[in-house]
This record gives sequence, C-alpha cells and structure tokens, in this order.
Amino acid sequence: MQKPQYRAFAVLMVFTFLGGQAAAKLPKIKTEDLVARHIESLGAVADRRTVVANGLCQLTILAGGAGQLEGPATITSDGEKVAFHFDFQNANYNREQFGFDGERAFVAFMVPGTRSHLGEFLLTFEELLKEGLIGGPLTTAWPVPHLEERKAKINVRGGEKVQDKEYYRAEYRIRKGDGNLDVDLFFDPETFRLVRNEYTHREPEGIGAFPGTERTGTHPGLAGQNTWRKVVESFAQYQEAQGVSVPTDWTIEASLSRGGQTQVWQWRVLIQRITFNDPIDPKVFQLK
Repeated sequence: MQKPQYRAFAVLMVFTFLGGQAAAKLPKIKTEDLVARHIESLGAVADRRTVVANGLCQLTILAGGAGQLEGPATITSDGEKVAFHFDFQNANYNREQFGFDGERAFVAFMVPGTRSHLGEFLLTFEELLKEGLIGGPLTTAWPVPHLEERKAKINVRGGEKVQDKEYYRAEYRIRKGDGNLDVDLFFDPETFRLVRNEYTHREPEGIGAFPGTERTGTHPGLAGQNTWRKVVESFAQYQEAQGVSVPTDWTIEASLSRGGQTQVWQWRVLIQRITFNDPIDPKVFQLK
C-alpha cells in the first residue's frame, strides 16, 4: 500500500525539480552590462593602488594520493604586479611562489628542481599571471575593471549551472599564448561578484613533448599521452574592506589527468587581514 504513494511523491518531486530548473534560467545580459554591474559590485577598487592580504593556506591532495599541509599565505599586488606566496616549510613541499614583476612571470620550485602541478600549469600558461587573472579581485591586477587599458576582451555566453546554481559565464580572450587554453569567468547573477575562474587545456595524443617538460623535467614520460589539465579558482565569503568588496575564501584546484589516472590538488586560502595603499618593496615581486 505504501509503494504507490511513494511513487506519486517521487513523481511530484521530479516535476518540482524540473520546474525549479526552468525558473532558474537567467535572463540575457549584454557583456558591457555585466562588466558594469561587476565593477559596481567591487566598490571603490579605483582607490586601491596596492593590496597586501595575509591569511592561512591549507593544501589538500584530493585524488591521486593523500596528504595535507598548512602554512601562512601572502598575496601582494601593485598595479599589474602580483606575488603569491604559500609557505609550508615541509621537506616534500617547501613553498609555492608565483607572480608577475611587470615584465616577466615567475614560478618557484616547490622543492629544488620540482614544481607542483599548479606551478607547471602557471609556468606553461604564464599569461594568466601577466594578465592578472589569478587571484581575481583579491589583487589590483584583476583585468575586468580595466578591459580597455589592458586591451582585454570578455564575451558573455549566457548562464551555466555549477554545483546546482546557475551563473553567468563569460569567455575571456587571452591576448597572447596558447590558443588551446579556455578561460571562463563565472559571475553571480544576483550580486555580479566573481565566483569562479576556469582554465582548461586539452592535448591530443601524440603531440610530442609536454609543455614545460624541457624547462623543468618534472613530468618525464608524458609525451604522446592523452593529457587533460584544468585549474579552477573559487571565490567566496565576500566582505567589505575600506569600501571594497573582497573575497576572503579563495580556493585553487589543479587537476591533471593522463592515461586514465587523475591527480587533484587543492589550495584553500582564508584571508585574515587585508590592507590597501601601503608602500611595497619592489623586491617582493622577485623570485627568491
């Protein structure tokens, strides 16, 4: 006697869910309107000349291994210059340091002679650092408020569902670099804050040497294999600091898949302190 009632309830839930999906469809928006609303959501970013953010970084290996580390994190920016430093002081993973000094991108070894999956990705696609995409609105280099002067372009592609919520997705066009790298930016349809950046690169089988192998030698044997790499940044817990809305929960997830095996590493940074317009020593933007 209970089974028909259960089926009726299940059917009702299906229709309710489908109805929710239809109602969640986002209205169309022009690219220039999305950009304007996003800039408005950031607050007084024009008043930020420099930014220094300090917090705690937790590294977690989600797939292809196991392990967890914690250490202090510092994010520094001055105009288009950026520097990111996660300090783990571990024999197997000493640090993560990367950035852009205004002319060249730099990525440190996590231990002598070896870079992490994230470091390899950023070294290969250094335009992500040069164009200020990494770190999003946590830095003064974030390009969306400066599209014309940076000669950058984005194009809204409509709504896309991520983790059961629909966001506006915009394609970002890299000025230079690998044309096979897809860059997608996701914006909250209610607040127009940035919630996610996705960087995806797929390499067909038999293309030859893995990008970056010649420089670091940290991924031997990848040549000729079908490889898929993706880095996702997530931005959450926005708070107001001196009239500027900044994300205080920033996550980077780097995935590497080859030969049916996948490795996923996650860096989660919780911002504890942030200051604007303090003088910054130029040496901060140099690899040490």
